[in-house]
Amino acid sequence: QVLRRGTLQVFTLGCFGLTVGGRGITLEKWKRKQAVTLLKCLITQVGRPVHRERILDCLWPNIDEGRGWDRLKVTMCYLRRQLRAAGLGEDILKTVGDAYLLRRDAVSVDAETFESLAAEGWALQRQQRWDEALRRYQEAEHLYRGDYLEEDVYADWCAEERERLRELYLEVLADMAQCNAKLGHYAEAARVCRSALVREPCRESFHRTLMEYLVLLGHPDRAVAQFHVCQRVLAQELGVEPMPETQAVAEAVDNGRP
Repeated sequence: QVLRRGTLQVFTLGCFGLTVGGRGITLEKWKRKQAVTLLKCLITQVGRPVHRERILDCLWPNIDEGRGWDRLKVTMCYLRRQLRAAGLGEDILKTVGDAYLLRRDAVSVDAETFESLAAEGWALQRQQRWDEALRRYQEAEHLYRGDYLEEDVYADWCAEERERLRELYLEVLADMAQCNAKLGHYAEAARVCRSALVREPCRESFHRTLMEYLVLLGHPDRAVAQFHVCQRVLAQELGVEPMPETQAVAEAVDNGRP
């Protein structure tokens, strides 16, 4: 991705990080740690004004409004100073009435790039352009280094976005496996399913398609073993049996049917 000069590059998938012109910003040295959280709040709504009440709820949920507003002004001033020291323009952060806005044209967020790649992959897949779709999915997979703002695992304000992007990532993996299968790359399709199961062991659809790819690779014994893994995980974690579709695949393999 080619970035404009003076663009703030933001990494939200996995460990949070910032770079400007290829140089990392050392957030550990920031004396006001709430300035990092403030920036994260603005990034989740990049390009849209975030009202100060919402920010106060993120940073100091139990503080009275007067004290909170004073703290926010000091923290915002510190954040502006740190961004300016990193070589960013004064207007990257705008005040809009009682809200603050992080300019979209001055910021590049990896989560947005990830979504764009996924959308491009789906469009190409619908046209049965398997190779091109696969390349987009591979780029998207490479970008997804971890869940969205994973260090803020207990923060309610980013939980919904984290779950949405996680589901999108699993959809990317499912379609990536399908593209590989369409191209006859069954070993790679199986690898993708295993990657998905590391993150979501209870996602039965990945167990089922992995079984099918193992059969196509000439390993029916491994497919049966995978069914037993699926059976055990679902029983332990959810207290349920595999769905009839999954059981039908296992029975077909057991009976030597394709």
